[in-house]
Amino acid sequence: MIQNYLQGWEVNQLIQNYQKSDFWDKGLEASIKQELSTYKHQLFDFSDTLTAVSRRMADYDSQEGARLFKQDITARGKVR
Repeated sequence: MIQNYLQGWEVNQLIQNYQKSDFWDKGLEASIKQELSTYKHQLFDFSDTLTAVSRRMADYDSQEGARLFKQDITARGKVR
């Protein structure tokens, strides 16, 4: 907010002695990036597993639905 009251050259003079490394922890950044990468891979694996399970459930549901339908029709004596 101080830049609203100072000239550009005054702001530059105030911050010229500071470096990004004074405020940024590269080790922490690397650690966070590694954790995010691990999380991303775990999320992709979970997504793949969830997709496979949902396909199996849909297949089972189709097969079981057909079986129950045939069983119901057979029980009513409409199909032999």
